[in-house]
Amino acid sequence: MTTLFTTSRRDLNHIFSSWPFSKWGMDIIGTFVPSKGQVKFLLVDIDYFTKWMVHSTASGATLVM
Repeated sequence: MTTLFTTSRRDLNHIFSSWPFSKWGMDIIGTFVPSKGQVKFLLVDIDYFTKWMVHSTASGATLVM
C-alpha cells in the first residue's frame, strides 16, 4: 500500500478568535468533473470561534492578488 500524501512533522498552531464571526477561514476544493450547472468547485467557509461551517459551489474561479 502506498502513501498518497506526505508532510513533514511539525507542531500545530492554535488560531484564536475573541468573538463569533470575527475570523473566518476559506478553502476552495476542485476541480471536479462538471456537474449540473457546470459546477466544478466547492467553497467551504468556517468560523474559527463557533466552528460553524458554510459551503457553496462555483463554476469558475479567478485568482486576484
